[in-house]
Amino acid sequence: MGASITLAGESLIAQRLAAKQTVNVARFVLANVPNLDPNTAVSRSAGKPPAAQIVGTYAVTQAGYVNPNQVVYSLMMGSDIGDFDFNWIGLETDNDVLLAVAYLPTQQKRRNIPPLQLGNNVTRNFMVVFDGAQQLTGVTIDASTWQHDFTVRLAGIDQRERLSNRDMFGRACFLGTALQLEKVGSDYRLKPGIAYVEGIRLELKAVQPVAVPTAPTTAWLDVLLQRELSDVVGTFRVVFGDDLVDYSDSLGVRHYLVPIAKIQSTAVITDLRAPEPIEGELIKHFAARVGDYPQLRARATTKADVGLDQIPNAISSAIVSDSGEVLATTRMVQAIRQALAESISLRLPLTGGAMTGPIESTSNLVIGINGRGWVYHDGNGFGMVNDQGNWAVQVLRNGGGVVIGGVLHGNGGGLTGIPLAGVSGLLSALETKANKATTLGGYGITDDLQWRTEPLTGKFTVECLDITQSGQESGVLIRTKIPADTTVMPHLTIKGCINGYMSPFEMQLSWYFYEGAFYVPSVFISGYYSPLGGGGMRVFLSHENGLVNIRLDFGGISYIPRLAITAYKSAGYGGNYAWYTGWTHGPWNRDVAIAGEMMAGSHTVLSTANIGAVFKSFVLAGGSARGMRTVLDLEAPGTLVETFSRTPPPATLKANGAAIWRASYPDLDAAIYVGDALNATAAWGYHCTDPGNPTGTRNPGGAYLVLPDARGEFRRGYDDGANRDSGREWASWQDQSIQGHTHSGFTTTAFLQAGAGGIGGPAAQGLTNATGAASVVGTSGVTRPRNINPLVCIRY
Repeated sequence: MGASITLAGESLIAQRLAAKQTVNVARFVLANVPNLDPNTAVSRSAGKPPAAQIVGTYAVTQAGYVNPNQVVYSLMMGSDIGDFDFNWIGLETDNDVLLAVAYLPTQQKRRNIPPLQLGNNVTRNFMVVFDGAQQLTGVTIDASTWQHDFTVRLAGIDQRERLSNRDMFGRACFLGTALQLEKVGSDYRLKPGIAYVEGIRLELKAVQPVAVPTAPTTAWLDVLLQRELSDVVGTFRVVFGDDLVDYSDSLGVRHYLVPIAKIQSTAVITDLRAPEPIEGELIKHFAARVGDYPQLRARATTKADVGLDQIPNAISSAIVSDSGEVLATTRMVQAIRQALAESISLRLPLTGGAMTGPIESTSNLVIGINGRGWVYHDGNGFGMVNDQGNWAVQVLRNGGGVVIGGVLHGNGGGLTGIPLAGVSGLLSALETKANKATTLGGYGITDDLQWRTEPLTGKFTVECLDITQSGQESGVLIRTKIPADTTVMPHLTIKGCINGYMSPFEMQLSWYFYEGAFYVPSVFISGYYSPLGGGGMRVFLSHENGLVNIRLDFGGISYIPRLAITAYKSAGYGGNYAWYTGWTHGPWNRDVAIAGEMMAGSHTVLSTANIGAVFKSFVLAGGSARGMRTVLDLEAPGTLVETFSRTPPPATLKANGAAIWRASYPDLDAAIYVGDALNATAAWGYHCTDPGNPTGTRNPGGAYLVLPDARGEFRRGYDDGANRDSGREWASWQDQSIQGHTHSGFTTTAFLQAGAGGIGGPAAQGLTNATGAASVVGTSGVTRPRNINPLVCIRY
């Protein structure tokens, strides 16, 4: 059944509220509307049905209020009214405004016509609900005083239920954090949960905002059983004040007030509730409760309560009693403790003495043995001393055919008296060997790194030396012996890892050398790159007397990388050999730099003031640098890298406009982020919060960084003040454009003119200019030069 206040009724209510006038509902209108569906919503804009469909108009029999916002109107039709059917009910005011309408299934009203027909009595109630309904309609009679209902009976049931809960939960009981007032940010709110106040059950299913006046103040719950339609429900509101008490309102409804929080300031809230840590059924909660708590019944239990007021056994404090029927007192226990302490003191005197048996100690134990010095233990180890200033320990071991003797002195005398004949193996061999060797090699012990000064056939020597010393930059010095064959080009591959063994790299070096000249080497480095303190990994090279020095500088890291080095010779270097192509054929001179390159002496790490002695001995001669120079610094983050491989090189990403997680690429983020001012407009280098929708989620604090999208794009250098592309923002994209352009031509001799009529005669001689903008463009859809398409990547 549908029912609603009409638009006309809504307008009338608003007008009367504004004018502080009452709305007088005067009559019921009953109608039988053909084909009316009682389940459809009421048309609030429709008026009364046609007069032919109206079956009766009757004055309101009675009116009453349920609560201040609900007023009910009743129509009572006796058995003297009829016969008609109706399915439409309307409420009409005294000024003929249709206030409310209801649709219902067809109802029959029959008049009593004895003895032919038994009539019926019909009562219809129409409740109107809106804020202030009682005051606006002027209804002052409680509906319960005239309507036939069970209000009194139900009220009694509600009261008995409330009192039963009051006996169980007391004045107020909050389960857990229910209805706790808290502050989140600048807002106050009540936590959800269940509570009982004066037996009224309250349940808040979700967080409820609370408007708090100026602190300090106290927050209270105003709780009541409020009538809602034909039911009563427990409701509450939060009020503020000091020393509030229970009261009854103008309708006689009792309000119960309990404090829940003291708001001392905007930052301090004191919880005044009486919470109980109950999360489930009460029976299970109380049955499972363990431990001690206030008013625990067992707390007041006495010995008499459990039958312990009479002790059947005798009591004794004598430590010599061996009776099985006597209970020991604390006095007996204390006496036994004292007796044990005295017995121990006699067995092991604290001030010295003699005893028999093992002794265990952890520190500061000194014991004399047969007058032959002292065995001591000081917490760090054991020893034997003769006196405090000079001690000696004699070591003897006899077993298995081995005899070792000698005395270890503590006065600087060292270990003496060990017979060589008692030591088999190495000492005997060394003692009896003729023509004793002067090097480890003479005893079959070879050097781990061998030094070679002569060229080898088919290979060359690689030697690694650690040049890390206190206060110096970390690095590795690699020395290679150049073959004398001038047609051979050496290759050197160095593999290792830096940055805590988490950053692998691979380096390949090739060069060509002949006596007195050193051509510029080619260096290729691949793998992981991370900016280090000294500007990354750098390579320095020099040569002297056929030796090439290769120094790897790792920018101040505090440990030495682990390196694996391989080397081989090429069959030749000429022609189109890849490593040879593009080399500068200027000789390397340690005193004159190759054109465009920096002298090694200008690098502080090679100065005599801060270089280690180990490195000096191989790199410096007479205090001067041996032509060292920086060959290559790795690319910085954000560097554009092009490759003809479909796979990005190590330490690079495809420049495809993807949004990447900033925390995984902090160096790249620091290098290409456009800044907060351009974050909203830049084509790349901006931050966003959703990688699936970077443009729509731009945010300077976003967790993602958007890469440039270089796919299928030509690159134009940033203007940077040149005024060739002025007005264009950094990190922006620019569409294609073709400007209008003109051409001019001239002649100084006669020329032929072609036209529709054929070729004419000579034209005017002299300078002739013709200008005009070209208006025909290409038909391919794009404007482009000849091009290739490598994969564009970005270094991270």
